[in-house]
Amino acid sequence: MNNTKIEKDLSIADKMNSKVKLANIFGLLSCGIFLTTGINDFLIGDPQSGIFLELLAILSLLTLAVNYYFTPKTAFLYLFGIITAGVFFFDSYSGIDSGCYLPEFD
Repeated sequence: MNNTKIEKDLSIADKMNSKVKLANIFGLLSCGIFLTTGINDFLIGDPQSGIFLELLAILSLLTLAVNYYFTPKTAFLYLFGIITAGVFFFDSYSGIDSGCYLPEFD
């Protein structure tokens, strides 16, 4: 049994299952973070960023579907794109909201 390729194929399947589980965990974790932060922004009176965060929560929940229909690598890239969009939006949004503009645009 050790000389057959059955054990090797099972280890590849186990590796793939662990990647699928890891992508699902990251998707659910980012969904929870975006969801709670969006609710917090609604409660403190910033509906624009609250709506954007709730949209990001829904999109990060779709990581489960992307992971089901495509490879885990695609799901990680999709989730990385969503998180990057959130970081860049709030980096530029907080800069504009605080009044820190580039001198070239004055």
